[in-house]
Amino acid sequence: MNLKSLSDQALLAATAKLAHEERELLIAVLAHLREIERRRLFCDLGFSSLHAYAVKHLKYSDDQAARRINAMRLIKDLPDVAEKVQSGKLSLSNASSAQTFSKRTAMSPEKKRELVKKLEDKSTREAEREMAAISPQAVRKDSVRSVSEKTVEIRFSAPRELEAKLSHLRGILAHKFPHLTLAELVEKLADLGLSEWNPAKTVRPIKTRAGLLHSTEGASNQEATEGASTRKVAAETAAQTGTISNSTRREVWRRDRGECVNCGSQHAVEVDHCLPRSHGGAGTIENLRLLCRKCNQRAAIKILGLKKMEQHLQAQHQRTCSK
Repeated sequence: MNLKSLSDQALLAATAKLAHEERELLIAVLAHLREIERRRLFCDLGFSSLHAYAVKHLKYSDDQAARRINAMRLIKDLPDVAEKVQSGKLSLSNASSAQTFSKRTAMSPEKKRELVKKLEDKSTREAEREMAAISPQAVRKDSVRSVSEKTVEIRFSAPRELEAKLSHLRGILAHKFPHLTLAELVEKLADLGLSEWNPAKTVRPIKTRAGLLHSTEGASNQEATEGASTRKVAAETAAQTGTISNSTRREVWRRDRGECVNCGSQHAVEVDHCLPRSHGGAGTIENLRLLCRKCNQRAAIKILGLKKMEQHLQAQHQRTCSK
């Protein structure tokens, strides 16, 4: 079509029609994203999340993907919002912001609905002012910006208590590290957290007649032998019943390098039975693998069926949202 040949009135009418069709198509895309998330289908393509699927497979930018996913989840919670987005009364950006803001402030469904009402027919800046009036802290967003090939800028808002704690830590370390930067302090805290909480490295207490030992170091040969024997019996019993012993769990984490074997994600990784316990699967290293939570859910859906898993997934989602 040669747009230059259209009259002013025809051009305006055609553009308005296209904008309406675009919003209709948007609602259809959001519905498809919802169903893909419900089935965890992105895991079958090797993606760790719906966001990763939308960016890498659907070719949305990070911001475009985030806005659509947030709006989709808002519509999931408040189905009547779909009509508001389709009519243009609520913009995609404001729908996305409403979902993010309500999650950060743990809003009830009623308060969430009130927020959406306030954001109708508002520009992005007007919507931000509305939310800032409710909770200035919740409006500020975490951000990670690339500065160079080897460095990033990380920005977030934090309570004054955290600033005081970090200042206290810098004071404690001042003799050994007199010029410690905030970035260096956070890196040390991250290293400490990984050494303390990494399941592949965590050493469980060993119970002996002499008491609790955090390792076999310092124990007598008899105590060490008794501890090893106890762990072996526990592992064999766990393998037969399908439960997972601590030593087996650590070995699986080491073998799979703390990553989901399906998508490579390190987020919310869990030890999973290849053959489920409900189907007689043993708690042996050979029958265990690491999967992220989403891939674990998808694996369960494929084996047990979506209908059987949906109630469990919904309950899990509610527990996560309440934290």
